[in-house]
Amino acid sequence: MKKRMISILMILCILLTLLPTAALAAENTLVDGWYYLRCMNNYLNLTSDGKAELRKLSENEAFYVTHTSDDKITLKMKDGRYLGLDGERKNGERVVAVSQPYTWALIWEKKSEIFSLRPPENMSKVLNASGQKNADGTHIIIWTQEGSNGGSYGSFNAPGHAEFRFIPVSPIVDPTGESYRTFKENGLYGYKDFLGKVVIPAQFKRAIDFSQGVAMVTLPDQSGCAFINTSGKAITPYKYELAGSGRFSSDGLIRVQTKTYSDALRKAIESGDSIDYTDYVNGVGTIVMKSGKKFPERDIIIKYGYINTKGQEVIAPQFDEAQDFSNGMAAVGKYYGVMNDQTVYKMGWIDTTGKLVIPYQSAGSAYYANSVNDFEDGLVASFALTSNTLADPPITCVMDKTGKVIIQGKKNEWFDANNYGLYWSDGVIIWNAWTPSNAKGEEAADGKYYWPHLSLYDYSGRLIAKPYGYNTAYPLGGGYTLAMYQMPSTETTKFLDTQEYPAYWSVFDRNGKKVVDKAEENNYYLLTAPCGYENGYVYFGEQRYKVDDVAAVAPKHPFTDVKAGSYYEDAVVWALEKGVTSGTTATAFSPAATCTRGQVATFLWRANGSPAPKSTANPFTDVKAGDYFYQPVLWAVEQGITGGTSATTFSPDADCTSGQVLTFLWRSNGSPASSGTDTPYYAKAVAWAAENHLLDNMGRFSADTLSPRSDIVTYLYRNAK
Repeated sequence: MKKRMISILMILCILLTLLPTAALAAENTLVDGWYYLRCMNNYLNLTSDGKAELRKLSENEAFYVTHTSDDKITLKMKDGRYLGLDGERKNGERVVAVSQPYTWALIWEKKSEIFSLRPPENMSKVLNASGQKNADGTHIIIWTQEGSNGGSYGSFNAPGHAEFRFIPVSPIVDPTGESYRTFKENGLYGYKDFLGKVVIPAQFKRAIDFSQGVAMVTLPDQSGCAFINTSGKAITPYKYELAGSGRFSSDGLIRVQTKTYSDALRKAIESGDSIDYTDYVNGVGTIVMKSGKKFPERDIIIKYGYINTKGQEVIAPQFDEAQDFSNGMAAVGKYYGVMNDQTVYKMGWIDTTGKLVIPYQSAGSAYYANSVNDFEDGLVASFALTSNTLADPPITCVMDKTGKVIIQGKKNEWFDANNYGLYWSDGVIIWNAWTPSNAKGEEAADGKYYWPHLSLYDYSGRLIAKPYGYNTAYPLGGGYTLAMYQMPSTETTKFLDTQEYPAYWSVFDRNGKKVVDKAEENNYYLLTAPCGYENGYVYFGEQRYKVDDVAAVAPKHPFTDVKAGSYYEDAVVWALEKGVTSGTTATAFSPAATCTRGQVATFLWRANGSPAPKSTANPFTDVKAGDYFYQPVLWAVEQGITGGTSATTFSPDADCTSGQVLTFLWRSNGSPASSGTDTPYYAKAVAWAAENHLLDNMGRFSADTLSPRSDIVTYLYRNAK
C-alpha cells in the first residue's frame, strides 16, 4: 500500500457532497397546496376501504401536497391520512390510505404540471394505473418500469398511464413569489406565475428566482443589482453585486455584496483607464489595467453584509468574506493572507443581529468547500492551520452554536472527499478520518501509511461506535449510516474499471448496532446510485431493507415517530412535561398532523399556565361549556389573541395555518414591534418570530400552509425559553 499524500485536487474537493437523487427540474416543481390528481382523464380517488383507483366522479378527492425536499412530497387527504404503501414494494402492490406520512419521489415529466410518482425506496417502480386504459375503476398500483427507461440506473420518463396532472383545487396565491419562473422575451427577463401568466413584464438583463417575496435583478442601464418585490418594485438601490445563493434563509436574511475601489484605483478609472484582468504576479493577486499599470488585488474592496425581506440592511456590508445564514448563524471571514496563490480568511460566526458569537479563530477552512462553514442541526466544523502553508492539513473539530468543541481532531488527521469523511444527520456524526496507520491499515501513531477509520458519535460528542475496518461512510437518514468495510490485503478484485481491495457494505443504526451486513460486495461506485432512508426502508444500489425506527439511547419520550435529533424533539419533551399536549396515542405524537383553532388555543392557554378567563360571556354558538377548548377560547378572545370567524362562531374545528399560529403567539406576547408590515395580517408576527429565532432550523416555511403539531409545539417551546 502506498503512503497517501494530499494533492491539490483533494484540497479543492474535500467534503464534496454527492447524494444522487432522481432529478426534478427546480423550475417545474409544485407549490404546496390542494390538488386533484388526473391520469388519462380520470381522477385519483379512494374506495370505501381506502384503496386507490381512477374513477370518473363529479366530486373528486383532493390531496394536500407538502414538500419534504425539492423532489419529495407527501400527499395528505382531508381526513388526515396519507396516500402511500402499506405492504411489500412489489409489482402490483395497491396504493392505499395510510395513517403516517408517506414520502413519494416527484419526477417532472417535461410537460406542464405533469409528474410521475415513485417510492424513493425503490425508484425502479412507478405509480401507475393498472388497466392502462381510460376506464372507471382502474386500480392504482406500483409496477417496475420496463425497458431502457426503467430501473434505478435508467431514465425516469414514465408512460402515459403513470403520468399525473396536478390540478390546483383553486387558484394558488403565492405571496412569496417562489412559484414564479423567469421567462425571456426580446433578450430581457421577466416573471410568470405558476399557471404561466405574466406577473412582471420582461425588462431585466438579469433575473434570479424569487425567495420569500424578493428577487435580485439588474436593469439594462444599471451595472449593479437591486432587489424587487412581487409587484416588480425595487426595494433597494441598484448597488449590489451578485453574491450568495439568491435564497433568503429561514431567518429572513440574505447575503449581499458591495464593491468599491481604493482612491488610487478609482482615480485611474476616472482618468479613462479600465481593468483588463486580474492575475497572480509573483504569488500576489494583481489587477492589470488596459494601460498595463498594476494595482494590488485588494484595491477592489469587496464587503459582505445582509438585508432582510424588506430590503433593509440589517447587517451593513463590513466583512471580507461571508456565507448565507443557517440555523441562525452565518460564517464571516477576516482577511488573513495569500497561501499557494489562494486568498485565506480567518472565520468567525455571527448571529442575526450581526454580533460575533464565535470569534475569528482559524484559516484552515481554505482547504475545503465554503459550505463546511454552515451550521446544520446546530453544529459546524472548524479547521485550524498547523503551519503557515496549505501543504499541511488543518486540525478539525466539531462545535456547537456557542463555540464549544464537542469533537476534537488530532494533528495528521484529515478528511478526503473520495471517502465522504465528515457528515452529521439525524443525531449521528460520521467522523471518517485518514489517520497514521501501519501496513495492515491499523491505526498507529508512528505509522508510515495513511488509511481512513470510521467513528460514529452522537450530537453531544459521545462515541457511539468505532467499527473496525470501515473506511467509507455516508448518512442515509433516520439515524442510519451506510459504511464500507475494506482493509489493505495482498488480494485485489476488479469492479468495472476499478482494481481495489475486496470490500462490502453494512448499515449501522444510531445506537451503533449493525442492522445490515455484507451487502453489495465489491461495489466501489455504490454512492453514485440513489441511497437513503424513507418510509421505513434503507435503500442503496439495488438493495432495500425494511428496518424498524430505532429509538435513541435512553429515549426522552415514548413516541416512535419523534426522531432523535429532530428540531422538534426537545419541544415535544417540554410539551409533555408542561402538560401542553400529549401524544395522539401512547406511542405516537403525530408530528405531521395539523391542528385546529380549538387545539391551538388550548395549547397556548396551557403554555401560559391555564389561567381562568375573567368572564364567562360566550358569544359563540359552536363553543359550549364542557368542550375541552371552552376556557381556552374564552381566555384567548379576552386577551385579544384571536377573535371569532364571525360574530357568533369561533370555528374550533377549522385547521390552522402557520401564519395564524404565529399571529396568536405574537399577540399573546403583547404584539411586540417587528420589521414586518401591516399586510398580510401575519407579516409582523412572522417577522417577529424570525427575529426571535422561533423559525430556526425548521426547513421550508410558508405562512399560508397548514401548521403541523411539530411546528406548533416548537414555536411554543422556543417562545417559553
